[in-house]
Amino acid sequence: MALSNTAQTNASQQGIAVTTTGSHSPVTIIQAIPQMTSLLTPLFDRLIEVYQPYYVEESDSNLSSETEDKIKFNSLNILANDIRDLAGFLTVIETAIDEIDSQNPGSSKKFLWAINQKYKAVKKQVLIEHKIDARNSIEIHKCISDNSDKILTQVTDSLFESVTLSVICDIDTLKATELLVSCYGFVNCKILEKPSDY
Repeated sequence: MALSNTAQTNASQQGIAVTTTGSHSPVTIIQAIPQMTSLLTPLFDRLIEVYQPYYVEESDSNLSSETEDKIKFNSLNILANDIRDLAGFLTVIETAIDEIDSQNPGSSKKFLWAINQKYKAVKKQVLIEHKIDARNSIEIHKCISDNSDKILTQVTDSLFESVTLSVICDIDTLKATELLVSCYGFVNCKILEKPSDY
C-alpha cells in the first residue's frame, strides 16, 4: 500500500483524503476510513477476547525509539514506506483503543502484549530456520534485519488468523486495517527490535 500526499489532495467535512499511485491504484481509502474506524472496535474486542486467557501484564518500559531509527535499525525495506505512511493514521487506532480501554480497563496493554507475543513466536521460528545461536546478539540482529519485511508480514498475518469478525467489509479494507494495527505495534516497539536493546 502506498499512501502519499500532494498539493491537489483535498478533503471536506473533516474527512481524510489520500492520493495513491502504483499498481494497486486507485485505492478508495477516502471511503474506507470510516469503515476502517468501524472495524477497529470489533477487531480489538475480538483480539482482546482471544488473548485474554494468556495475558500477563508486563512492566512499562519508558524506552521509546523514533520510528525512522527503528526502520533503519531493523533494515525494513519493502514495508518501510507503508510504516512511514501509516504512522500518520495512528490517531485512528489510538482513538479506538482508548474507547475500548475506557470500557474494559487494561485492554490497550493486552492488545500490545498480544502483538508482542506474535512477534516473539515469528522471531523464534525465523531464528530456528536460520540456525542462529541464541547467545549471539550480533547474529540475532543480522538475521532479524535480513528478514524484517518477512517477519512484519508474518506477524500481521498470524495476529489475525484466529480473529473472526461479523462486520462485512471488502478484503482490501480489512488488510489495510490489519497493517495499520501492525504499524501501531511496530511504532510502540512490540514488533521487531528496539535499537536500545543492542
